[in-house]
Amino acid sequence: MIRESPRESATLRFGISWKLLGAALNQAGNFQESLAPNQKAVALDPNDAEAQIILGSTLQQLGRIEQAEASYKKAIALKPDFAAAHYCLGTMLYELGRSDDAEVSYRNSIALNPNFPEAYVNLGLTLRNTGRAEDAEPIYRRAIALKPDLAEAHYNLGATLKELGRLGDAETSFRKAIALRPDYAEAHCDLGVTLNELGRLGDAETSYRKAIEVKPGYALALWKLSTTAQSIPEAKIWISECLAADRVPN
Repeated sequence: MIRESPRESATLRFGISWKLLGAALNQAGNFQESLAPNQKAVALDPNDAEAQIILGSTLQQLGRIEQAEASYKKAIALKPDFAAAHYCLGTMLYELGRSDDAEVSYRNSIALNPNFPEAYVNLGLTLRNTGRAEDAEPIYRRAIALKPDLAEAHYNLGATLKELGRLGDAETSFRKAIALRPDYAEAHCDLGVTLNELGRLGDAETSYRKAIEVKPGYALALWKLSTTAQSIPEAKIWISECLAADRVPN
């Protein structure tokens, strides 16, 4: 049996320490500060797949996309059965608009870990945004079966059901997402859109106002709220606030 030398063991321990520091800073959103520790961790132990993922995540958040992709792919090369590495690569590919590649990565992640609810949610989002809402529905339901308290799964299921014209079911899903995460502004807003389409204008207005309450300056909710206004002056107020939020939503 080959034994590590004391020097090699110390190097690996230092690598783990840098990795833990980098991961903590990354988790706290201090991406620039986390870069150096993550780079040191990888330099000390280039074969640590987890360190490669953490570095990739930091690079992705800093907009250094090519380097992030290289880190994720390095992690996969080191540990092909690492579901998290395929998942992280998928998130980056999706953000780049490479939906087909992202779908492959998410499916690889799920094949390696069939109990990975977040991977199902992101796969569903990829399917829905490429015109396959009907295929996305069972994917979201699988995520919910695995993790019933995952608000994002309920929200995305609601958005899918709304797209499929099943407004009553969509309302139920949006309300479940809000029950799990009361500050979920997007869920409040989309619930408002759904209620508006159901002809419940007063309830829709309440949902839009709640979305703005939990996310001040939320342009889409401000715009939607303007459509429920009872007078032109009131509508102008909401439109002005929407414009002040920098853009008029589509």
